[in-house]
Amino acid sequence: MDYEIRPVSAGEWRSLKELRLSALSDPAASIAFLTTYAQASAYPDEQWQENARASELGSRVVTYVGVASDGGWAGMATVLLETPEQPKAKVVGFYVRPEHRRTGLAGALLRAAVERATEGPAGAESVFLSVHERNVRAQRLYEAHGFVRTGEDEEDDTGRIWEYAKKRTP
Repeated sequence: MDYEIRPVSAGEWRSLKELRLSALSDPAASIAFLTTYAQASAYPDEQWQENARASELGSRVVTYVGVASDGGWAGMATVLLETPEQPKAKVVGFYVRPEHRRTGLAGALLRAAVERATEGPAGAESVFLSVHERNVRAQRLYEAHGFVRTGEDEEDDTGRIWEYAKKRTP
């Protein structure tokens, strides 16, 4: 299946909200996301509008969406960019709907996020992300795309959260 990979625009906040709430409804959400469905569903529309507007502006946050040939939003990846003085980037909010998994969409979204984070002379030297120790599917995806564990792990009440990084390629 072919997908269009592109940043979310300001006027698409309703679709962004629907996709994010779908992600938070996924059975793996408790080990994949820091926000719960209950928290996100309580956000006012103005917050969703601001999230979409920030993505369109693209200065510090960009959310990429994979749009299927039928126009439906099949997945997303958000990249958070630090300031130019301390270039660092982190991929968060990564999600692909179950029916679009194993189609190449996850890799395309990840590549778009990494490319955005590392582009230009002021781009980040490394892109980071976090993965729960029990989220083997995500670990395999990230490792297949060149991410390696940094050893900077954390622990929460659900277990260990592993940090992964991918260095900028020249």
